[in-house]
Amino acid sequence: MQCIVKLDRYYVKNMQFSLDPKRLFKDDEPHFQITPSFHRDITRVDQDNIVLTLSFKIEGDESESPFEIFASLCGHFHIEQWESTLELKKLALNNTTAILFPYLRALVSSITMNANIPPYIIPVFNVVELFEQDKH
Repeated sequence: MQCIVKLDRYYVKNMQFSLDPKRLFKDDEPHFQITPSFHRDITRVDQDNIVLTLSFKIEGDESESPFEIFASLCGHFHIEQWESTLELKKLALNNTTAILFPYLRALVSSITMNANIPPYIIPVFNVVELFEQDKH
């Protein structure tokens, strides 16, 4: 069986992190509400290749989080004739998102863990469904 979607390479496009220790340790036990946001963008390279950019952001002011983080990954994918049908376009967008998302999840966890705070682990969920809901 031939693979339809192939990840050729990925890289970290951008990552930023800032911590406000006063917010983290304002009580004996830290408790705060974190509201992350996600974004994706697909760029056509040619008829068989695309670049998917997947981004994650937590802003401290809006979510009471003691930290702000922005992380963005780019994945270069090969999908033969990805624009030839609506079904292949949808497959390209959804499958590349699902493939790249675990790398973004690991990056965010690693950044927060290396900041010597309890790591923020993006929960496991259907990321394709998240973006489908954003369309409505």
